[in-house]
Amino acid sequence: GADGAGSSGGVPGPDPSEVGPRPPEEEFRYQGWMPLRQEFDVEWEDEAEALVSEIEFVPGELEAVEAGVASTETREKMQKLHTYNATLDGRQWRHELVVARDLLDDVHEQIEIERIAPVAEVAARARLRPLARFHSAAQHEELVQSVLKQQGMALDLRHLQAAAAKGITSLREAEA
Repeated sequence: GADGAGSSGGVPGPDPSEVGPRPPEEEFRYQGWMPLRQEFDVEWEDEAEALVSEIEFVPGELEAVEAGVASTETREKMQKLHTYNATLDGRQWRHELVVARDLLDDVHEQIEIERIAPVAEVAARARLRPLARFHSAAQHEELVQSVLKQQGMALDLRHLQAAAAKGITSLREAEA
């Protein structure tokens, strides 16, 4: 109302001048990516939290682990924690990979390329996609282009071999 209180039980809302401008819409084009927080809405191995959500240590259990005399149940709890920590490390590695290599923009560009590319090129890109993590985006595109060039040359060679098998020895004979 006039006193600055919003409709949520008299609690005033944030002052728009303090919130700042809204990011451009293209920042929201990747479903699941939250650009302002620099993280994904659904993380890799998102169900991993369920593994440790019910773990509870009683007094003395951690001391028993440190002394090397922990019970089987305590060792299982510790193993679950180690597994969960490995999952967190995996999430962090994937996050750093995506951000460092700006893969979100690459994904958008890849979708646009594949939308108009011939079927053979889309198939080649799909086969090479697992290798993208081993080099930069530019190096990966260079690899893709090299493979596509090689495939084109192999197709040309097959056409020439088929023509030679039919007794065609010159371009003039092929055009006739």
